[in-house]
Amino acid sequence: MGTGCYFGDQPEAGAVILACLVGAAGLQAFADFCVACLFFDIGLRLKIVPNDVFRIFANMQQETKDAWQYAHVSSGPAKPVHVDTNPQSRTALKYKIKSEEWTMEDFHLVRNVQITYFAVPMGLAGLAVAWKLATSWTDTWALSLGLPGVSDTLDIPTIVYKVVGLIAAFVYVVLAALYLIRFLRFRRKVLKEWQCPLRGASFGMATICLMLFAFLVYDVDGDVDNKAVPNFGRALWWIGAVGHMAMTVVKFGEWVGKRLELEHVHVSWMILPVGNLVAAMVAPLVDALASRHGAATAAVYGESLSVELGSFYFSFGYFMWLALFSITLLKVLTTHNSDESIRTLTFVWVAAPAVAGLADLVLCAEREKSDVVAPALSVAQCLPTFNQYLYLAIVMLLGLSWSAMPYIAFLGRAPFNMSYWNFVFPLAAIAAACVVYFATTGFLVGRVFAIVGLVAASAGAFVASMHTLILLVHRRGIFTPMPKFGPLAHFNLLHEAIRGAIPKLTDTLTSMDAANADSVVRFALEFRDLQVVHEEHSNHEDAYIFKLFAEFFDGHTRKYNDDHSRDHVLLHKMADQARALAPASHHLHHHLHHRLHHACTGSRPQLLRPTHVSLPPPVGSSDRWTASVSPRFRLPAHTTRDQCRRGRVLND
Repeated sequence: MGTGCYFGDQPEAGAVILACLVGAAGLQAFADFCVACLFFDIGLRLKIVPNDVFRIFANMQQETKDAWQYAHVSSGPAKPVHVDTNPQSRTALKYKIKSEEWTMEDFHLVRNVQITYFAVPMGLAGLAVAWKLATSWTDTWALSLGLPGVSDTLDIPTIVYKVVGLIAAFVYVVLAALYLIRFLRFRRKVLKEWQCPLRGASFGMATICLMLFAFLVYDVDGDVDNKAVPNFGRALWWIGAVGHMAMTVVKFGEWVGKRLELEHVHVSWMILPVGNLVAAMVAPLVDALASRHGAATAAVYGESLSVELGSFYFSFGYFMWLALFSITLLKVLTTHNSDESIRTLTFVWVAAPAVAGLADLVLCAEREKSDVVAPALSVAQCLPTFNQYLYLAIVMLLGLSWSAMPYIAFLGRAPFNMSYWNFVFPLAAIAAACVVYFATTGFLVGRVFAIVGLVAASAGAFVASMHTLILLVHRRGIFTPMPKFGPLAHFNLLHEAIRGAIPKLTDTLTSMDAANADSVVRFALEFRDLQVVHEEHSNHEDAYIFKLFAEFFDGHTRKYNDDHSRDHVLLHKMADQARALAPASHHLHHHLHHRLHHACTGSRPQLLRPTHVSLPPPVGSSDRWTASVSPRFRLPAHTTRDQCRRGRVLND
């Protein structure tokens, strides 16, 4: 709103709005007073906000402290144990036993550097390109094409893009050195990344960086004739472009030749066509071939063969962009998208049309400017197509941004991790396209788009950089093994639930007073929760996982099956003792089941309201007592009556 007031010639109103935001931020930072919480409370009291919407997100203070400590404080986990079931056999089962805590704290600069980390220099290099286009470079380029240019350009100082470019180059060199050492020392890990359907295409990030650097350095001294710097830029382009096309050919052959399912297809595959579009955009600008033609061939090839070289890269990049977008959109729409770190890759849908529009404009303009009759008119015919690419990218960006809204929460739910860098390059790409749009059209709305795009991309890069530095300081989430997410990932969650429930149950038991009915019932219910989680988990392992595993390694899982059987007996014995100690807990549970069934039998999900329940006397007491039951929740819209009858949502 403040930005809108500023561009709407209402700077006073914009200043007031920004002052309010600064004041609210200051109260939160220095006085620990949340203005938004105040208005949220008012909304609850006025019944503008339903009083049940926030409860699913509520955490107790102790839970928040425990979660922070688990994520930031080392627990001193034991080192992994190597197990070889038969040292004399090369085919016997060999594995490592390691805890989730060890994996989370296994910080190693070389062994755990991931190819996906190249999203950091790629995002920063893309941001540097956007800032370079915001200098007088774009206006000069537009004038060289015969366009009138824009008198009121952004005219950003060149030092901005140079500083950002140097930071990107530094990060790239460090990551490239670490990954080269990793290749020499841990080749199997690198090979696994290359063969991975998710991460294999991410190798294209490294070559995209080289092509972006080529554009940044080829005219850094302002003179492109007979200088070593332009040749260095062309060398970077050739290394990046040839390497990227080689990867594209190999990966395309693997996609066609291997048997794949829809689950193997990932949005990250679009990194390869986007890289080819980057090559098409940069090739004419750095004059990759540096070979000019006479007037006889200018009408065919433009000013140089570099235009035709760019067309070579544009052709396959454009085709694969459309094909992969259709396939990946189908997957996102029809599958579960459970892994939140993969969802950020959908922003490559924004980068593809933005980069394609820039590449198409450069190729078209470089061709048409050779028209000896009316070069400006010919070049102007390229602009409508470029504008359509930009409009497509803007709508795509708005749609994906809307998917991050709280009621959808497709994006932005997970804490910061390195996958959030996937946002930066697409934001930089659309910012660069907006800058060129303003420079070639002179529209006032184009100026607004350019400023907003540059600010958004810079803010995204800054926030991601700060979070990355925090991860480095805590040695968590970066240079650690990538979390493995798949069909069995929920078993890790069950392990964590059991490990977290045991100390909680111990504390409840320690503080329990047999004469206090509330504490007895609380312990009985918490114990029942632990028992249900253990039964479900052990049943999954015994009936499915261990059963399949035993077909390949007979007898290896027998110990764990026996452990589960002993635990079942022990837990049932303890449950009987808990029920004998507090028969009221059974009455309370039965009452909740009855009310849950009543809520399910209606025509729509019902809100369970607080009530007071009269319960039988505890052991050793002759007085009846009442307990306040306050399960304030609304059943999910997808809950079936059969699920209600079986009480499957009761534990929520």
